[in-house]
Amino acid sequence: MLLALVLAGCGGGGGDGSASSNSPQGGNSPVPAPITPVGADNSWLQLTPSSAELSHYEGEPVTLTVNAKSTKTIAQAFNVGIVDAAGVVDAKVSLTQLSPYEYNVQLSTAKTLKAGTHQTTVEVRLCEDDPLVCARPISGSPWKLPLKVVVKPLVSLAPVDKMAHLGAWTTFQGNTRHSGYVPLSVNPVDISRRWNLQLSNPQGGVGLPSIAVENGQVFFTTREALNSRFTLHAIDESTGKQSWSTQVVTQGVADSPAVAQGLVVLRAESQTETGGSLMAYDQKTGALVRKIGLPPRPHFMSPSMTAAPTPVGDTVFVSSATGMASYNLTSGALQWKQDWEASQPSQTPYESWTPSVDGGTVYVGKAGEGIGVFDAASGAKTGWPAKGSDGTEAVPVLSGSGIAYVMNHRNSMQGMRAYDVANNALLWSAGTDTAPVTNGKIVYLHLAGTVEARDARTGAVLWTLRIPSGTYASNGLLLTDTLLFVSSSYLENKTFAIDLAKRSVVWTHPQSGTLAISDRGLLYILTHQEFSLQAFNLR
Repeated sequence: MLLALVLAGCGGGGGDGSASSNSPQGGNSPVPAPITPVGADNSWLQLTPSSAELSHYEGEPVTLTVNAKSTKTIAQAFNVGIVDAAGVVDAKVSLTQLSPYEYNVQLSTAKTLKAGTHQTTVEVRLCEDDPLVCARPISGSPWKLPLKVVVKPLVSLAPVDKMAHLGAWTTFQGNTRHSGYVPLSVNPVDISRRWNLQLSNPQGGVGLPSIAVENGQVFFTTREALNSRFTLHAIDESTGKQSWSTQVVTQGVADSPAVAQGLVVLRAESQTETGGSLMAYDQKTGALVRKIGLPPRPHFMSPSMTAAPTPVGDTVFVSSATGMASYNLTSGALQWKQDWEASQPSQTPYESWTPSVDGGTVYVGKAGEGIGVFDAASGAKTGWPAKGSDGTEAVPVLSGSGIAYVMNHRNSMQGMRAYDVANNALLWSAGTDTAPVTNGKIVYLHLAGTVEARDARTGAVLWTLRIPSGTYASNGLLLTDTLLFVSSSYLENKTFAIDLAKRSVVWTHPQSGTLAISDRGLLYILTHQEFSLQAFNLR
């Protein structure tokens, strides 16, 4: 189908417009190879890539985009066949015209391929007769594309134990610093699918919920768009089976969960409430243990979603449109609160973002004024970095060495500012379309398909890497000692692993979503296209 259109578009003799894509699958007989004329020149039609290697999981085919570019026309009538005698490629193809002389074609691997390695040579035949016979090939035909497809088992439930040096993934971006960093060395060859849980959720868009993982359980919320009903789920890490689920709120909003002290904690607010509640559920059973009322919101504000709460030991910190507060998880008692002062009667200068906590200090984003710094024990304000902009400041990402990185949103433009907290100074700024991640020495950003590694204090660019074409926005980043995971969105929904030493992509998965790594060394992707939770072994 591809090349009949390519050559007709080049002004060739046309032909009858027929095309074929054949293989033994579906009961067809093997297709004999045509005879290539000795000395025939086929350089006038270029296929890119000239060969390919693909990998995917059993029952989850992937696509390959092949570019075909011609430099000549054909005078006589011709027919086209795309032939795979081994049945590795699906018979259906899709076509995108780039110019009259250039096309992109997407070939898909066959969904019926079993686990193992499959090799074939895809032939593009231009023939005056039937392409299945091709006794009269056009000069240069056929063009051959060697293809290797590695199909991995769908499930690999190897035993996993808790790794002592890893902590639980407790809240947004993993920890109270929200750094998105896990001290784990990962070899890409060790990455394998553990399980894939398909979720039935007619929500029509879940936003970007974050995941919490503790005590062998994965926690996240889903939303049904028609009635704004939020449900909290618990999934067993070992098996991928659902342990329990419970409805949190109907006709309202609920934040992503955090975990601490054997509890799952999240903020929820219904349309009929004026401030919402802090909900605490038992991790093992899903039973509601405690419901703590939060201060009322201004009458002019509607319920809104924020990031997950931030738990530290027996304390949980929550920020909302009206202020920030600290609660005791065991008793539910309010320990302190800070009320935001609105700059105008009709608005509040603070946005509803979760606080970050490090070394007894709490940091929270403030619209137009960088970040506020507070004592974790008393709630007293201890610092106020210089004003950054009049945009919205999001969740602070902390380096652990006195620097806070805060995303800023203004008029659909996104960027990040690095603040020296001790000296109340703005150090540097850069563009980014997702929250940064850092190990304290290097900060990693993503903007429009390019990953940047920058010096944590100076912001100097250490290196950049362009992710494969089509990746223009990011769902999130996740940093380990050896790999940086980038979950993309927009035109291509994929997750990439970048080797930090080689500075190249070493692993690709054909789905994207929210990322997390548990203390058992499992990588999670909560996907938003088909809505599933996928677990991967990293060792």
